[in-house]
Amino acid sequence: MIINSTGLEKLLRNYLDIEQTEEGLVIHRFTERQRSVYDSQKNREIRARCPAGVSLEMFTNARCIRLLFSILERTREWSFFDLFINNIFLDSQSSHSHDGVLHTVEFEFAGKQGKDPQRVTIYLPHNIYLALQSVEIIDGEVEPVTGPIRKKLLCLGNSITQGMDVYYPSSTFPVQLARFFEMDLLNQGVDGYIFNARSLDEEISYKQDLVTVAYGTVFHSSGNHKLGILSLSADYRAAGSEYDA
Repeated sequence: MIINSTGLEKLLRNYLDIEQTEEGLVIHRFTERQRSVYDSQKNREIRARCPAGVSLEMFTNARCIRLLFSILERTREWSFFDLFINNIFLDSQSSHSHDGVLHTVEFEFAGKQGKDPQRVTIYLPHNIYLALQSVEIIDGEVEPVTGPIRKKLLCLGNSITQGMDVYYPSSTFPVQLARFFEMDLLNQGVDGYIFNARSLDEEISYKQDLVTVAYGTVFHSSGNHKLGILSLSADYRAAGSEYDA
């Protein structure tokens, strides 16, 4: 069974919208308005288009799951897909093909074929800009995960929030936090970014119950932390007053 387009949309979680392109399905965690802010800076544009926190969720009794995708841009030389079965970490796989060539990642479930469906979660890499073409379910059936509406976590910040210095996407603190509290997640961290009120969108469809904010380390590492933090605090207050109004 090969799943693409509409079928993939039913399995994806922790994102805002998707875009069908010639390369495949591009997954966005920012609104179009927010992306226009990051698009003005080349390095930030690529980082903002990496699917940090995004996952595939399904119930399946498959013998194997194969993902087919293209890498459009890299921020690191390494990238991994993390697998959980019934909320327990099981495996991590990496693709080493060259950019511009179709990549595949496979997860095999030895001894599980034909048994009761398992809850499978696959976290996409947080550090590559990719287009997902298809998910192949080999020797099994698949159903989307449904259930009660969960509370929503929104994480704002820079590299620590996006998770640029960890290897595995499920090791980022937003994913860890969301899993611990059993919340949906929207990770809007962008490596190297300094808070800008223009990067917020009051018309965003995602209505969060909890927000984490982790900017400021860029100022500290540059040596201008005192002036930078004062400026950052003023920007926070100004943005907050606009939302309160």
